[in-house]
Amino acid sequence: MSDDRVDRPSKVELIEGPTRRFDGFFRIDEYVVSYEKFDHTMSTPEKLLVFDRGHAVAALLYDPILRQVIFVDQFRLPTYHRTIGADHKGTGWIYETAAGVIKEGERPFETLQREVAEETGYVINDAKNAHHIASYYSSPGGSTEMIHLYLAEVSVLDRKGKGKGVEDEDIDIIELDVLEFFKRLDARHYTDPKLLLAGYFLKDYLARSARRIEDGNAPATRYRLKGSQDLVIGIKPGNMLSWRDVDVWVNSENTDMEMDQFFGRGVSAMIRYNGAKKYPGTSRVQYDTIADELKRKRGRHGYVAPATVIDTTSGELATTHNVKRIFHVASVEGAIGAGLISEPLIIEKSVDNVLIAIDRANDRLDERKAYKSVLIPMLGTGNGGAKLTDIVQLVVQRAIEYMQTKQERESRSGRPAGWLREIHLSAFDDRTDMLLRRILEDTGGRLERLDAMSEGQGA
Repeated sequence: MSDDRVDRPSKVELIEGPTRRFDGFFRIDEYVVSYEKFDHTMSTPEKLLVFDRGHAVAALLYDPILRQVIFVDQFRLPTYHRTIGADHKGTGWIYETAAGVIKEGERPFETLQREVAEETGYVINDAKNAHHIASYYSSPGGSTEMIHLYLAEVSVLDRKGKGKGVEDEDIDIIELDVLEFFKRLDARHYTDPKLLLAGYFLKDYLARSARRIEDGNAPATRYRLKGSQDLVIGIKPGNMLSWRDVDVWVNSENTDMEMDQFFGRGVSAMIRYNGAKKYPGTSRVQYDTIADELKRKRGRHGYVAPATVIDTTSGELATTHNVKRIFHVASVEGAIGAGLISEPLIIEKSVDNVLIAIDRANDRLDERKAYKSVLIPMLGTGNGGAKLTDIVQLVVQRAIEYMQTKQERESRSGRPAGWLREIHLSAFDDRTDMLLRRILEDTGGRLERLDAMSEGQGA
């Protein structure tokens, strides 16, 4: 790209050189140079050294399914006992991206493939999975080296070798949860500029993207309320149909309590169609099981107050997914001339009312038939148009407070305060998953993370 400053200096005079002063793994050349200054006079000739080691490629790896960042740790002599600021003294080992010098005749992507495979064991076959972040001079005051920096998306299926370098290289492979990586990034834990640049790029990339999570691939994440044995708040990534064995599914509706049409793209349509009874051997609906019961329970007035909860059968979902009951909540209000409106107070009350309704229903059930777990989508973010970041915060907050209240009641009484023990939050895309996990990881010590799980997944 050309520079738009027409008066920018442009003249350079090489008076002497290059004179080779060192020729080994890298090269050092000496020049005597004069250059045009910003006042358009020529500078006094000066002797300069230029470090030349060729150009390089570097890549931070990201697994969007496991939400892990992959990089390396290795010994680098120049960092040994070097200080950065008042409180950082290099040990010689440094966290950095996979990287290497471009060999003669290689293109940057070919070098990327070779170095990533050698150092991490991951094979990158498709250039579409390697996002070019930037090409930049590593240290323009003394070096000719240009680094081509990438973010490469991988999965466990791409790991074909052991990595850890070649010949006398001694490399440790780091696979770190992306949220923990961002915490360390913000805490200035890393000192490799390649890792810093790629890390901040990844942070921005994930904040801007909202890609659907492939069904059945991503593991659930679970957090236990501190001090409790079994009060859990979890995240179920992907389509709700990816998960079995959650007793209650929540369906977000408007105040008309009319489910979406079968061919709709939202949660309501998905629950309606998959819960309906089909003609044998076909996908055609014979009985609109869930929607018909909801209509009967709603009554002839055709309207309910915001945050009203109505529970119905789960229809065929009981057989296919072990769902015992659907709890429908009017989290979005219909207004003449304004369409569908989702208000924060309605969302808060909707979450509260659903959880209360489940525990009240449990009062009439024995432990074997009780509803012990619930899966809640992000209410109001579809046709309601609510801002995702606001809804995620509200839903998480209400879920935690409900569980804390339950814990306090149990502590006072010495017995369970209702059979509901697990609240799972549905994350359809990776942006929702990231927001949920970021909030749940930062609750001031109220939650402790359990191991990632994939039990009950797949449909």
